[in-house]
Amino acid sequence: MTFTPLIWSKKLVLGYPSFDEDHQTLVQMLNNVLMAIYAKLDETILVTACDDLLLFTQRHFQREELAMKRFLYPLKDEHTSEHNELSGLLANTLKGLVQNRDTSNFEELQGQLNGWLTEHILEHDKEAAEFILDQEDIRAS
Repeated sequence: MTFTPLIWSKKLVLGYPSFDEDHQTLVQMLNNVLMAIYAKLDETILVTACDDLLLFTQRHFQREELAMKRFLYPLKDEHTSEHNELSGLLANTLKGLVQNRDTSNFEELQGQLNGWLTEHILEHDKEAAEFILDQEDIRAS
């Protein structure tokens, strides 16, 4: 079993500061959860890391959705549906981790969670951020 932290890099930067700051925090929080599992830390530490990640994710999604609403992002409803789906998936995954503490599929879980975050950033959030940045430029001119 190997822990390979997700590294924040330029490829994850979207250019919209509030999204980028939140995404960087999400990377760190996800790494905290994975490290707690990998190192078999006390259950209290794992539960706290999972709760923190879930709460921050929900707040991040709310901030993104407000920005999309403010700039009339045409795919806001689809993006919000994606957020709802991901929130449920994350909640169920983390709940299962806390309940059974099974590390036999750690590398698969690590890949799934890291993939979820990077895919969402690079596909869905990138498109929204580009639209919002364009709208900001239009409003500024």
